[in-house]
Amino acid sequence: MKIIKTLPDIKYAYPEGDGVVKVKNFLFEAVGGELALEHKGDQLIWVPTEEASKRLSYDNLKEYFRSIKNEI
Repeated sequence: MKIIKTLPDIKYAYPEGDGVVKVKNFLFEAVGGELALEHKGDQLIWVPTEEASKRLSYDNLKEYFRSIKNEI
């Protein structure tokens, strides 16, 4: 994989109130090989940019994607 650019971070609180998570995000270009899933049951699919936010599970991720859509 090749990093094209760094995207804005995502910050959110753990549901149990045990702190804050900060996620670093990057726009990548696939360059051969296979991508590995992080968790069993995860899915990896390629979709058009316009469809991506509709497929995300969490509202905060949908909002994040909408906010960076013009950067990608």
